[in-house]
Amino acid sequence: MSEEKGTVKWGVMGTAGIASWGTIPGMQKAEGCGLYAIAGRSLEKAQAYKERFGFEKAYKGYDALLSDPEVEAVYIPLPNDLHCEWVIKALKAHKHVLCEKPLAMNEGELRRMFAAARDNGVILMEAYAYLHSPYICRLKDLISSGEIGKVDYIDTAFLTQDYSEDIRLHKEQGGGGIYDVGCYDGNEKYEYYYSPDNKNVLLLLEVWKSAEAVELHQQSAHFKQLGELKKKYVTETAFMRCEIAE
Repeated sequence: MSEEKGTVKWGVMGTAGIASWGTIPGMQKAEGCGLYAIAGRSLEKAQAYKERFGFEKAYKGYDALLSDPEVEAVYIPLPNDLHCEWVIKALKAHKHVLCEKPLAMNEGELRRMFAAARDNGVILMEAYAYLHSPYICRLKDLISSGEIGKVDYIDTAFLTQDYSEDIRLHKEQGGGGIYDVGCYDGNEKYEYYYSPDNKNVLLLLEVWKSAEAVELHQQSAHFKQLGELKKKYVTETAFMRCEIAE
């Protein structure tokens, strides 16, 4: 902690769009959150973020930020295929890490990341902001309390549209419907049903992708209610049906 009691000095590794319109403004409003350092591949862009958001320091390159002993925690909004490399580097530098979703590209990467967090005595967390909304918290309470009865089945969909050129569409960089938006559907089910007292719940997920998913959704009542929106290009679609088996 910094001299100002209860304030954590944060470093942001990257000048991604989600950092500028989402996370950094949220950090500015959060208690105990100090905007200390920003790093980017371009020093000019990092300096621009420093001036815009009030960071104390700007660095060219992520290694320079990790070498700063004043940085206590880092937020990583880098492309998905770079998460494992830079998360582990940050953990080994003894920084707590909040990394954008999806945290990893596969199970092997995930295990390596959490092993590095344990070995270095720091915290690693995946950035799912929606989990902290009052709406989701209430929904979790409704399910766990049994107020709406026993839930046996959930059907979800997540669509994005109106962008045809975006890093989130590049498969080689961890883009696509499942990694970019489908991870929300899977994470949501896990959050609703997992607890230390309920470890034996099995979530059976059935996933549709691409044209099949779009065609299926076009036949649904929800899609028909979208009106003019359904005429627009649906860029990514992820569907998950979830069966809860104890």
